[in-house]
Amino acid sequence: MWGMTESQQLVATGLAGGLLGWLGSRAAFLFERKVTGAKDKEQVAYLKEVVDLSERLAANGMTISDARQFGALLRAPASNHGEAAREAISALLEPQSFQSNIAMKARASAAYDVAEAKLKQVLLDLELQLDEGEGEALEAAQVAWEEYRKRLEDRALRQFQGGTHATLAMTITGLSETERRTEELAAEVKERSSLYG
Repeated sequence: MWGMTESQQLVATGLAGGLLGWLGSRAAFLFERKVTGAKDKEQVAYLKEVVDLSERLAANGMTISDARQFGALLRAPASNHGEAAREAISALLEPQSFQSNIAMKARASAAYDVAEAKLKQVLLDLELQLDEGEGEALEAAQVAWEEYRKRLEDRALRQFQGGTHATLAMTITGLSETERRTEELAAEVKERSSLYG
């Protein structure tokens, strides 16, 4: 074939076959979309979902701007730290969760209470491993951390400037920070246990 060696002919034949196969699969894909109207169906489903979501948001007093701001907050690294925070956020993103602002706040508040209880338990475990001086230092650090968490919550609250999800954003921020602090102290308890075991 035009001055090619046998191995070059095999490679050229393989490349040509591969190209023809790829072109055939693209043509079949485009033909199927045209015949079935898949693109139009996908667009109609998407628009229906957007309208549906807009109606649910409006029913709960939330604008699209509020939803964007809330979405940005939920995607922030601080909000996605702990397991309970991730669960609270994923529950918020489920369609039925938009039915009641009160229900969303109740779920987040319950998760926050559980996280607080876990933090208290870890603090107690750590205190049992400390001498008196270290215990006082831990207590002072904990008071400072609680003030820090309060300021994080206040910042999240102010981001919504009194909007319908302001207290929910505050709760999720506090929940996430509480879980982060619990993990930090639990790691210290584990480390001290292995050292002084």
